[in-house]
Amino acid sequence: MKRQLTHSAPGELGDRCEALSLPYIRYSEDGRRRSVSAESPVVTRWIRSAYLLGLVDDAIEGWQESGTASPTELFDGCWALPLHDRRRRRDGTWTIVIMLTHEGLGSEEFMAACQSGRLDNTLTIDAWKEMPSCTERELSMLWQMLTWQLHDINRIRDIESSLSSFSDELTIAYEEISFLHRIGSSLTELQHPHKFVERVADEIFETLSFRWVAIGFVDDEQAARLMTDRLFVSGRLPCSELAFRQEAGRLFTTMTDLGDAACQQSPVHAFGPVGTRIICYPIVLDGRIVGGIFAGDKEGVDQEISSVDIKMIETAASFVTIMVENAGLYDDQQLMFLGTLEALSASIDAKDPYTCGHSERVAYLSAQIAQAHGLEERDVERIRIAGLIHDIGKIGVPESVLCKPGKLTDEEYAQIKKHPEIGYQIVKDIPLLDHTLPGILHHHERYDGRGYPAGLIGDLIPLMARIIGLADAFDAMSSTRTYRAAMDREAVLGEIRNGAGTQFDPELVTVFSSIDLAVYDQMVERHQKQSESGGIRLRLSRDEAA
Repeated sequence: MKRQLTHSAPGELGDRCEALSLPYIRYSEDGRRRSVSAESPVVTRWIRSAYLLGLVDDAIEGWQESGTASPTELFDGCWALPLHDRRRRRDGTWTIVIMLTHEGLGSEEFMAACQSGRLDNTLTIDAWKEMPSCTERELSMLWQMLTWQLHDINRIRDIESSLSSFSDELTIAYEEISFLHRIGSSLTELQHPHKFVERVADEIFETLSFRWVAIGFVDDEQAARLMTDRLFVSGRLPCSELAFRQEAGRLFTTMTDLGDAACQQSPVHAFGPVGTRIICYPIVLDGRIVGGIFAGDKEGVDQEISSVDIKMIETAASFVTIMVENAGLYDDQQLMFLGTLEALSASIDAKDPYTCGHSERVAYLSAQIAQAHGLEERDVERIRIAGLIHDIGKIGVPESVLCKPGKLTDEEYAQIKKHPEIGYQIVKDIPLLDHTLPGILHHHERYDGRGYPAGLIGDLIPLMARIIGLADAFDAMSSTRTYRAAMDREAVLGEIRNGAGTQFDPELVTVFSSIDLAVYDQMVERHQKQSESGGIRLRLSRDEAA
């Protein structure tokens, strides 16, 4: 079997042979000759001669047939020291060191190799005399030493391979832990499930090697709840959003037919619009597939979807499921909570037919002022809730005083002035309403310090209370009361402007002037009809407050 020459792999046994000036031939396991290496070009040509290589080929076949390889004398004084690296089945190698003793120089076989390689006999002998030489006993020791070195090299390879594999596993584990930490830390933000899902899409896109990631939900309010028909994309979709939605709908149907267990086992699907394969991992809620995480067009050296990709997207899907479920429960709880507050505020307003809807309107206006003032969404909602129950203390004020058509006596007015403190005492032990206390207690303070109950001045009045106090005064002047008719809009706005710096925070007055009152006017009309019909409808939605 003839063997062909190729190049030697660096950093292996060949390098050590070269460092020792030992000439060698290197073969691959399948018999293809890799390389001949010697310091002297003449020696290299001599080893490459067809005559010598034929002897080496015969020796290799003998070693392979016998299953053992040991130093072999190719001809008198010419030795082949075989080093067989069988560490890798597909990439095994033979490194055969060629050594000549003094007896081999000038022999008939030596001359035959010179003739085969078209070399001058004298020059070749001189070249070999410069190469390392040893006795037959020393050859055995040299072969044993090289065998040990090969064993050490393989051990080093195995250790490096294990370290590399362990390093890869550590990297993957670190990425997974970091991924879990970044996403898990946002799971408590139940008020913003859309932002959470958007962040999950971004995290998958940044962590894995996909050109695009999308998280979509079915168009079913009962199944997907707060996320109905929403689509969150990170990266660039491979097609238009409309085409993607249509394909996602098809995949949702396919996944539903297969069942979530089957989809979780085989989450790789064909993506019709671009004829490629993508991950589509189902998001399951109450046993129903309500959405999916899509990822496609993987980049990098390995463009195949791996088990690591699937595992991390599976983890992300479980987080999204938890968030959607908890956000839905939280929303239900909030609606129930707000419904209770609205019922409570409506019951307060019901004590006086002329104040029907007052608390709801104050809550709306307070939220609008807070939003226009640049407050965060969370603070806007807190101010809205505080506005909804700002008059809860009127429960402790006799109806004869609240509904008195004429002017109040000093004693009656003193009773009215107690309602902020009464409201504070009612709410202070309710943890969920703790943030509303400043608005309830201080919404009748004046900017000039002439308000009640504490006579606070300027910015010492909590911002929440300043906002609610402005909204409360605007609605009071805009509504018909037992003791007077409603003022027209321009007159009310004039009173608000005149009160800037005395009754009201001047900065908030400026903010108030920019608010669109169209929705407020619709609320007034609705409440007027309810008052005239003698019924009070509780609003459990937050549409008008948005």
